[in-house]
Amino acid sequence: MDYQNDPSALKLYAFLSQWTRSHPTWAYEPSGWMMTLKSVESVTSDLMSEVEFDEINLAGVVKSPDGQLIETVVAWVLPWPTSLEFKLLVDAITAAAKAKQNSQRGVAAGLTLAAGVLLFAMFSSD
Repeated sequence: MDYQNDPSALKLYAFLSQWTRSHPTWAYEPSGWMMTLKSVESVTSDLMSEVEFDEINLAGVVKSPDGQLIETVVAWVLPWPTSLEFKLLVDAITAAAKAKQNSQRGVAAGLTLAAGVLLFAMFSSD
């Protein structure tokens, strides 16, 4: 599928392009004399701490066929699809999108519960 006109893909691309440039060692942690690859959880946390990442609507992205939208956008930013960094970024974005989606569901469930309690209180006070 072609994602060049997809608003979510374009927003994700703009964010990742800027984020990878401003965080040139995003994939690595210093470990003495060497650099080691960060964990998916660490990069996910780094992504989720960015306000701009939170503004990207990734709700349907996770359900795209095999996460194809995420892989396509990461390929626009990191043109090495066989690299460890590529897989790390795809996995981190997918995990962040799922966490964001679960958080949104929790908020929606909380709001629904609160509305139900208010309605119950309104109608049972008569």
